[in-house]
Amino acid sequence: SVEIVEGPGHNQILKLTLDDIDDHKQIKVAYSAVMLVAPTKFDSVPKSVKFPKEWPADAKPWLASTWCCDHENERIKSMAAEIRGESNDVIDVITKALASARKTFGKAKGRVQNLTAIEALDKQGSCTSCANLVAALLRGAGVPARILSGYPLWSGPLQTHYIVEAFVPDFGWYPVESTM
Repeated sequence: SVEIVEGPGHNQILKLTLDDIDDHKQIKVAYSAVMLVAPTKFDSVPKSVKFPKEWPADAKPWLASTWCCDHENERIKSMAAEIRGESNDVIDVITKALASARKTFGKAKGRVQNLTAIEALDKQGSCTSCANLVAALLRGAGVPARILSGYPLWSGPLQTHYIVEAFVPDFGWYPVESTM
């Protein structure tokens, strides 16, 4: 069976259930996707917004350190602490994280062997490693951040591009161009 249910925000989730396959075992496959089909307006993004006392439940998982976005790495921890400083403004921290990452990317030499945030500290990579570093810096500074991939119109056919979405209170997931 297939069922479309409401997801968080304006999203919808497709639920697909497959029954009676081979051993008559029930198999469930979950699939979710986000498709932007029209330009998004950012008029309602606040110019300044304080860190909340507690992040919403759907944003909390995006504070975790992962292999690709390892904000537990000592260098990333140090950079994230400097980015956060005394600031209690989420927008300010996003702006500082982008500036810090761009400065880091400008000094990079050689090519990455993998696409992790840690390698992006010293070596040149693709939009993927750039996004991983920005997400790691944001998470380390206390801002939930996730990686988003898609097919932008400017990139040509079937050329994926990775950016970051940072969670902004009173707005939601805010796309951040982490490469250009």
